[in-house]
Amino acid sequence: MQRFSLKRLIKEQGGLVCVPHPFERLRKSAIENEALISIINDVDAIEVFNSCNIFDADDKAAMFFAKKYGNAVLVGSDCHSPYEVDIKQGTLRCQRSAMVVHIIIKWNKVACKFGL
Repeated sequence: MQRFSLKRLIKEQGGLVCVPHPFERLRKSAIENEALISIINDVDAIEVFNSCNIFDADDKAAMFFAKKYGNAVLVGSDCHSPYEVDIKQGTLRCQRSAMVVHIIIKWNKVACKFGL
């Protein structure tokens, strides 16, 4: 039986395997540490800063992990609306999102759930 390779499937489509916000403690979708270690050889890059992450220590843990395993690093805006995106300038700014952004994101999730 051929071993399933997520990296192979992604690479065949011209993609990169990137792990978003791996140590963010408040995000239910964050990958568990053991799971991350089990796939580390298939990972191209790890997100080490996310503007919506509240805790600096979580981003620092991601940076430490990426350096330890020799992965490329990424920063993410975690944008959910057009006004949060400006990629034409080509400048990275590592700045936390305002609390109102978190409220808007939650409101959008609830509104979508109820078809508003």
